[in-house]
Amino acid sequence: MSNDFTMYEGESRALRVTVRTAEGRPFSVEEAEITFSMARRPEGAAYRTLLSSEGDIVMVDAAKGIFDVRLKPEHTQGDIGRRFYEVQVAKGGDRWTVATGEVEIRPSMIR
Repeated sequence: MSNDFTMYEGESRALRVTVRTAEGRPFSVEEAEITFSMARRPEGAAYRTLLSSEGDIVMVDAAKGIFDVRLKPEHTQGDIGRRFYEVQVAKGGDRWTVATGEVEIRPSMIR
């Protein structure tokens, strides 16, 4: 799933992700480790990583595969430009990329 968006530096943003099977049925993310990573280039190393175990990823309805990645002001303050992100779910020894996209972080006049 690709989900591009634009935001301003230093603002809060919730990125809603819904995980489905190849057949389109909800995939439970209960007891899964979820990772959100952001990089400056698609092939580049991640410079920002958020983990479900650290509270920046919040389950909305885990049984139906729905969660929010919560970007906080400190995650984007002073970070202006086009960035690339990826969301992975790890469960039972398996790992899947469930969302990718681009985020344009624009400068904010109000700090």
